[in-house]
Amino acid sequence: MISFTEEQKKILDYSGGTMSISAVPGAGKTFITTHLVLKLLKSSEKSRILILAYMNSAVNNFKNRINKMIDEEGLDESLKNRFEVMTIHSLATMIIKENPERVGIDEDFMIIDDFRRAATLEYLIQKHKYDESGNNTEMYNILKNMIDPSAIEKSKKKNNIRDNLDKTVFDMVTSILSKIKSYGISIYEFEARLKKGLVSTIFPIIKDYDEYLRENGLIDYDDILNLAFRLLESDEDVRNKFNQRYSVVFEDECQDSNEIQSDILSILTEKTGNLIRVGDINQSITGSFTSSSPKNFRDFINRSDKKKEMTVSGRSSDVIINAANKFLYDVSHDPGFSSISDGVLQTYIKSAKDAGISMKNPPSEDSFIEKRALENEQRELRFTVDMVKKYMDKYPEDTVGILTRDRFSLSDLSMTLDESGVEHYNLGEVSATKKKSVKKFGKVLEFLKSPGDLDILIDSFLASESNLFDMFYLTRSKKYFDAELNKEIGNTFNKFFDFEGSDMSESFEYIGSKLKAIYDVQKPNVKNGNNIEFSKENFSKMAIISMRNMKKAFNMQCLPIDEMILEMVDFLCEDDFDRMLMEYFSKYINFRMNFEEDFNVDDVRDIARLNGRDPFGFILNFLSELDGYEPEKGSLTISTYHKSKGLEWDFVVMTGLTERNFPTEMKSLRTKYFLKDRYSRPLDIAFREISNIMGEDAENKKIEELSETARLFYVAITRAKKRIFMLWPRKNKFKFDNKKSKFVDLIDVVKLSRKI
Repeated sequence: MISFTEEQKKILDYSGGTMSISAVPGAGKTFITTHLVLKLLKSSEKSRILILAYMNSAVNNFKNRINKMIDEEGLDESLKNRFEVMTIHSLATMIIKENPERVGIDEDFMIIDDFRRAATLEYLIQKHKYDESGNNTEMYNILKNMIDPSAIEKSKKKNNIRDNLDKTVFDMVTSILSKIKSYGISIYEFEARLKKGLVSTIFPIIKDYDEYLRENGLIDYDDILNLAFRLLESDEDVRNKFNQRYSVVFEDECQDSNEIQSDILSILTEKTGNLIRVGDINQSITGSFTSSSPKNFRDFINRSDKKKEMTVSGRSSDVIINAANKFLYDVSHDPGFSSISDGVLQTYIKSAKDAGISMKNPPSEDSFIEKRALENEQRELRFTVDMVKKYMDKYPEDTVGILTRDRFSLSDLSMTLDESGVEHYNLGEVSATKKKSVKKFGKVLEFLKSPGDLDILIDSFLASESNLFDMFYLTRSKKYFDAELNKEIGNTFNKFFDFEGSDMSESFEYIGSKLKAIYDVQKPNVKNGNNIEFSKENFSKMAIISMRNMKKAFNMQCLPIDEMILEMVDFLCEDDFDRMLMEYFSKYINFRMNFEEDFNVDDVRDIARLNGRDPFGFILNFLSELDGYEPEKGSLTISTYHKSKGLEWDFVVMTGLTERNFPTEMKSLRTKYFLKDRYSRPLDIAFREISNIMGEDAENKKIEELSETARLFYVAITRAKKRIFMLWPRKNKFKFDNKKSKFVDLIDVVKLSRKI
């Protein structure tokens, strides 16, 4: 029988009106939301319910849970048709399609996806750097003048500074675009108000991007929300249709909503008045790079008919719960954090035993909180890897999460773990194993360019059959095949390609001697999904398949490169993830071909090698998000602090806990180290300019940024079930002194109270 807390029972009593639910980490908000949805569906045949989730993985989670509950209770299947789960952008798209002409767009409008948006902006940034003669533009000279000359002198790689400047401009453009559109005005309306400053300097890029969208019949995600709101406001028929469509609307993770989302929800529920918003202000951590603000949820809580809290959590031990609660209390009451105190809610976590229910928290005797300062960032990195290896040997069933502040430190951590032979899942940058299909395609392209090159031949041979590629990728043995098998492979190549001439014949015979890491005397069983034993006989069969695939590839050279990619999907891809990635790769190449006149096969080969800038981050994150991610027993996950929200581990390692990464006062807010002091916070400058144009208080942004940093620290603490290790380096990579974040001092060290 299901056991509900007293708080949950009060939520289940809901019968109508507006209701806010503030839920602490691990309180089971999805659990109670799904039970309330089912109760409402059962209560009336007229009930039609909408659930808005923040991420696609959450959409799937809600759908699966509710459908499973309907099946388990043996209820009528028709209930499954009376609830919908979608993201706010999916809902907005559905609204726009009702009457797109009313908001000035064609009915065949398309939404620009993340990869095309990123590729377009990167292209436009490069375009605005140089004029037709190849000289720096006035805009780029102004931006370059922001760079601190001393940073160039200290940098070992001068190109890193330029790349950092490009990335800063990219981040500024995307953030400024979202900020402008959050006011519900067009780019041209904003341009009419624009004043001289940093925003006006990069505004040509923004304007070109907006023109590109209109010329190609595209809208982006920020446009979707604006257009949906405008249509609901201006078209009475559309408005009536949607505000009568749902009897109750739920919003999950509403601490991440922005003002336009809140306005859309108000219109959707203006007839019924039945709106339930669930979230946790203390987990609002996306405002620094989106237009979201916890203010929207805070305002809703204040005006809602029913204010409910979920404070009981079974996720963490009392040691972790006490640390999280003490942190909230100190940040709220210590005069040293007065600028942050209003940015957190004093909603404290209760352990399950305090609620008198059967839910069990992990035992406190098994918990610890430790801290350590390391000499520098490199020592911190090395200590983290060595310590985690020992921990996982001692506690092989535990899940472990290592958190870093940004993707650069995450990349260094992943590389060090790889070098140490430690398996891990990288949440911030999907590992090379997830991009195998692209690498395999690159190797086949290399072969088509240079079929007589022996090293390229062996690489493409391996790449063109999945099991062979896995053997090479995973076993890394150093044994050779015998002469008989070498000859067999060479003869088979000759047969399939019908090449004559000593160069190719020698290549085929040579292939056996180059097949390192495939077949050693122990005949290893490699876990590649099929658990195939790679015997000599199995290898021979796979070799034949590989050669057939290589011949297919050889015959595809007449196709356009983007079409060739799609044709090779069948023999390069092992699963749906690979297929979707290759389809994206084809779209990306098609985009580059249409945008850049001199784009050619050599450029495609460079991209497929995955060297330099990686164009797959957006789509890989999207594909990984579809089904969500849950750490398995005995696994190690590495993540940025932001990406960790929604996850939990037995043991959490918090790295980089410096005042720069977790600032507690205005002067400590993160800056761009390579820029001159007066430009070191360019996005802050840009947002202040926009706020002044729009008549807002610009100083609030700095205060909110500090508050968000405190909430991020709180999120990190509450990811842990049993154990936390806090680390910080005394010096940064430039050998300058680091200050420990003052947040660290609010957490007490707790040693294990018993041997495990």
